[in-house]
Amino acid sequence: MASPGVVACEDESVICIDRLDAGSALTIAFRLWPPDFWGNPRRGKKEAPYYTWGEAKSFVFNIFYSSQKSGQQARTSQTVSVNLRYTTSIGFYLLLGLVGFVLGHVVKTGTKDRNEITAGLGGEPSFQRKFSFVLRYIFVWRLSAFFTILAVGFGALLVLARDSIPITSWHQAIALGTGLAILTDEQLLAKIKSSAGQ
Repeated sequence: MASPGVVACEDESVICIDRLDAGSALTIAFRLWPPDFWGNPRRGKKEAPYYTWGEAKSFVFNIFYSSQKSGQQARTSQTVSVNLRYTTSIGFYLLLGLVGFVLGHVVKTGTKDRNEITAGLGGEPSFQRKFSFVLRYIFVWRLSAFFTILAVGFGALLVLARDSIPITSWHQAIALGTGLAILTDEQLLAKIKSSAGQ
């Protein structure tokens, strides 16, 4: 802080202030580097604290000062802490949450229609044809269910983030979307589709 009477002591983490009048306030400015997309600490930022996804950090500031009490000088101290928690952005949360819904749709459809998929795979000669058949079955032949679950998922993710983002990292967003997709009620989706058709 560039201010008259404020000097750095020998220890760079200590600031010395010659005098403060009664009722004065201190404002401490400090910089933080959030983690990168993969949740790893950013490299090359040795001059400032850094931390990983979802990790709560407590920054403690210790203040030692002398004051006049009853005409005598008294030495005392005070500790102030600031708690910060970093999370992913709303854009990554929604995007990767929808990726989770896609994965959940694959798991749910593959489990529910396992007999039909197995019967269809029997007539395919190669692995490439079998894989192509599974993709067509899940994303083309079940296209209406796929779009419906994405629409419902997008709304659910927005509702969950109304007050604050409920997750702290991108992989938790995928897990949340996958879990919600698997637990989505099929009867509810059918009612939504029937209401949209009327």
